[in-house]
Amino acid sequence: MLSLRVKLLVLALVATPFVAGVAQGRGNSKPKPRANALAADESSCNADQAAEVARARAEGRPVPPGLEKKNCEGVPVTPPAPVPPPPTLPPPPSSPPVGPHEARGIVFEDLDGNGLRDPFAGEMGLAGWGLELWWNGQVLATTTTDVDGNFVFPSLGNSTYSVCVVAQGGYRQTLPIGGSGCGGAGYTFSFNSQFMTWSVNNFGMMLQ
Repeated sequence: MLSLRVKLLVLALVATPFVAGVAQGRGNSKPKPRANALAADESSCNADQAAEVARARAEGRPVPPGLEKKNCEGVPVTPPAPVPPPPTLPPPPSSPPVGPHEARGIVFEDLDGNGLRDPFAGEMGLAGWGLELWWNGQVLATTTTDVDGNFVFPSLGNSTYSVCVVAQGGYRQTLPIGGSGCGGAGYTFSFNSQFMTWSVNNFGMMLQ
């Protein structure tokens, strides 16, 4: 009987530290450091996102993509592709080139309306008709025909020009028809030489 009591006492003494250790472990259970770090990072990230969203709205800016969504779990937000700026076109030249070339011609009365001048048939030049020289989308110079119907635009450089006639009432144009400039009623031409070049631009007018 005594031997049985001794055995029970020894068993109780051995089991006591184990039970106490289990109870102590349960009472002092703490969250894992990694879980605490994730929770802190998520809280900080959400606060930063909320502040940035509020700042963007207060300044009238669009909210950057991804800020209104949770992005605190290591998943990157792809930024929008940058929009390339529009191409920059070189400005047009501010002044026309000057050179040795001339644009000249005659405004004549086309009696038979065939678009060809026949001075022996009395198709003579018309005095006082207005002409315009166009360059780079603007009227560069104007002139009028002399007593023989002739005109000239001097001192032109290497570039592209147009010569247009100013229409007058009572006449129908017979030359040019479907011309290269001035909506078909004139001429467009270019100079590209160091030597003097003439561009001949004749206009036929038939009295109606």
